[in-house]
Amino acid sequence: SVCARHIKTYDRVDWKAREKRLERILNRYRGRSRVKYDCLVPFSGGKDSSYTLYLMVKKYGMTTLALNVDNGFASVSAREFISDFTERLGVDLEVYKPPEDLLKRAYRHAMEKTGEFCNACVVLIPTVINRTAWERGIRLVVGSFCGMTEQPPSEMANMDGKRFWNIMKDGFTRRELE
Repeated sequence: SVCARHIKTYDRVDWKAREKRLERILNRYRGRSRVKYDCLVPFSGGKDSSYTLYLMVKKYGMTTLALNVDNGFASVSAREFISDFTERLGVDLEVYKPPEDLLKRAYRHAMEKTGEFCNACVVLIPTVINRTAWERGIRLVVGSFCGMTEQPPSEMANMDGKRFWNIMKDGFTRRELE
């Protein structure tokens, strides 16, 4: 059953040891950066990234940049929540929104080539996260993905820049996708 699987998976985890490990990692970055932020939190506005952002700021005292990648699917109320939540936490929010026509072309092209439009975001979102951290000099990205509970479909798990380019190259120039 689902409950038995959950118990089998999570009862074996030493949560106190994991938190100590997290604290050691955060201590290496808190207040030691030459830039404004200790870390970047990719922030979709969902429960996981909201809780992660809250913990980084309120529990761990990290100076945090929240980064939202607007892939065109967020509702008005979701975008309002993202703005309101970061404002209440006193966190800077950066929103990356690619041009709408580029997104539509990317989704259509990915769907035609692979039967799955999500492939466009599988590379877009991590690319934007890493590029933003690099450009801002932020050395720590704190995400809320849990490999124990959130496994991407196998055909998307190995999506990298090269595979993405091979799918998209006959519909886009490299410059359009940079």
